[in-house]
Amino acid sequence: TGQCSGVCWKGYYCPEATVNPRPCDEGTYLPVTGSASNASCIPCFPGTFSAALGNPTACSPCPVGSYSAALRSTSCTDCPKGGYCASTGVASEAMAFTQCPAGTYNPDRGSNSSDDCRSCPEGKANPVPGSESADVCEPCLPGTFAAEAGKASCDLCPAGKYAGPGAAAC
Repeated sequence: TGQCSGVCWKGYYCPEATVNPRPCDEGTYLPVTGSASNASCIPCFPGTFSAALGNPTACSPCPVGSYSAALRSTSCTDCPKGGYCASTGVASEAMAFTQCPAGTYNPDRGSNSSDDCRSCPEGKANPVPGSESADVCEPCLPGTFAAEAGKASCDLCPAGKYAGPGAAAC
């Protein structure tokens, strides 16, 4: 009818002859009013995401424990097993991921702190950083020991002492 009822809303665009404003897609946002096309919707950059249709504010940074590598992300990917991702707004696994040190492992996805790395128990060791399972914690061989948890390797018994397999002391 040629009667306009107002300016198109933030987070929405209004092509010519629009009856109802159209929301910007997930993975985008639009912080201004009066946009005429979907091309006005700003994509979320890597490290950020938006799961909402018609988002009028900036995309959210990925929380610790996750990352997002793609443009227009609608969610973040959990950090992989074997380590943790301690920073927010990270754009790739390579930038976010820190391996658990040798002597430890982490079986969980989405970890955000080195505190999530679990130590191999006394009497066992693990020389491989970034391990995902307690299965990598191998018992010390006869003649060696691991007196504390979280050892990367077992220590040799001193002269005059001995130890059986999986020993925590000589």
